[in-house]
Amino acid sequence: MENTDIIRDHIQTSFIDLFSTSQLASIPSLGPVPFAPRILEEESLSLETPCSPCEVKLSLWSMKPFKAPSPDGLHPGGVDNVIIAQELLHSMHRKKGRVGQLILKVDLEKAYDRLEWCFIHEVLLFFLFPKSLVDLILDCVSSFSISILFNGGKMEVFKPSRGIRQGNPLSPYLFILYLEYLSLKIFGACHEKRWKPIKASRSGPAFSHLFFADDLLLCYVASHECCNTIIEVLEEFCSISGQKINLSKSKAYFSLNVDPILRGSFVGSL
Repeated sequence: MENTDIIRDHIQTSFIDLFSTSQLASIPSLGPVPFAPRILEEESLSLETPCSPCEVKLSLWSMKPFKAPSPDGLHPGGVDNVIIAQELLHSMHRKKGRVGQLILKVDLEKAYDRLEWCFIHEVLLFFLFPKSLVDLILDCVSSFSISILFNGGKMEVFKPSRGIRQGNPLSPYLFILYLEYLSLKIFGACHEKRWKPIKASRSGPAFSHLFFADDLLLCYVASHECCNTIIEVLEEFCSISGQKINLSKSKAYFSLNVDPILRGSFVGSL
């Protein structure tokens, strides 16, 4: 395309499509999940109570300097997942025996921008946040408009119908809660023995998944049953949350004892 007006319209349409909801109707209420943590009744009441100036001041002054704790801005606690992932991959390279292992790296495409508001609403209710607070949060999330800059000039303003904003203090917490729901679904599948997690050592803990922002590491025994379970969990999650898996950035890592023919079969099914 060389015509400036056509390029401009194409860019505008692309962003409108990205921020337009894919839910034609409201999603059903999220069902019960084993081991789900919920807000207690006392905590719910405290969340509905207006904050006093003293409480705001006390909270601000008690905050730890975690925004930039080191020169690279990386929080030390986030290194744990990296070390665990390295140990799991290292153990897979030494894996022997008949039972193979598979780690699937899943990349979520435009994870913040695709998050459905109705899903945020249902997730907050699922964790028993008070209805008044849920409505207030949704008002904060949905009360914004977008204008694209093209060659230094503003394009036509439009109202999105999904997505959370980068830089909004609420966004990281909402993103964590929405991934927490996926985590609980995975734990539920493990509890039902349909998803078999893997270990880095014989006596070590089992790992079914690790989350790095919008990158997911799904760990399981290399079997068709587990692959089918993963497809089921991810398809259900993506259909209600609005997420889309970026296949070009997703990868599968197999232990050395997985037959090459089986590897192709697993990748094909995924």
